[in-house]
Amino acid sequence: MRRVMENKTAVQRAEQEQAKRKLKKQERRISELDHIIQQLYEDRISGALSAERFAKLSKGYEKEQEDLKQSAKELQTIVNTIETQAVNVQSFLKEDCTEVHRAVRTDPGPFTRACGKGGCLRLGQIQRPSHLAD
Repeated sequence: MRRVMENKTAVQRAEQEQAKRKLKKQERRISELDHIIQQLYEDRISGALSAERFAKLSKGYEKEQEDLKQSAKELQTIVNTIETQAVNVQSFLKEDCTEVHRAVRTDPGPFTRACGKGGCLRLGQIQRPSHLAD
């Protein structure tokens, strides 16, 4: 059970990192589009760009920016959801570990060993309680 949850957490972390990278890239592009639109406006004011051309270009950039903002909002929701799920899994695993500590304290037996995670103990295959079986 623990391994399955750890594997799921690892997959979720990879998905989260991918979503964060994509979100960062989209936020950068949104910022670039702000600068481009501002430059278009300045070119229009200075007369370097016709009104028709300005309208066409700004409409396209504003549409792209609107789409990116919506996508970024969705990605942020995904990142937040994955973070919440990871915290829930870690909390569950920590509680599972607490149960192991309780079992070890009452009957340590010869098959206990340190797992290296904050002094946590794991039971060997032979004495693993049934409610902690993988």
